[in-house]
Amino acid sequence: YAKYEGGKLKMTYCQRFVKESANRAIGGMPAADSAYDAWAKWSVSSDQSKIPVGAAVYFDSATKNGSQNGHVGVHVGNDQIVHVAGAVKKQSLSQINSNGVHTFRAWGWQGGVPLKQPGE
Repeated sequence: YAKYEGGKLKMTYCQRFVKESANRAIGGMPAADSAYDAWAKWSVSSDQSKIPVGAAVYFDSATKNGSQNGHVGVHVGNDQIVHVAGAVKKQSLSQINSNGVHTFRAWGWQGGVPLKQPGE
């Protein structure tokens, strides 16, 4: 589901990216079929002010036909989210919110498993 093209990592599914990232960081994680399913299972808070590093960040995403399939990325600190949108990207939460496609919904933990924060 991922390959390098023109020096960039290409990936097609945001939830797969988040799952694979969590698997590499801390081992096997429960799966979700989509970002929407992950949000439904593992969201913790809709407070944008204190999203922990490593948290999955869930978005509403309207498709052309009006369905809601959701979007997810990983918070890497300083309001930055790493996510897949045609390629792996690092963008601020405000950039993603302002793109007209994704709207912040909540944050949580992949598989429901919180990561230890620095200093814990």
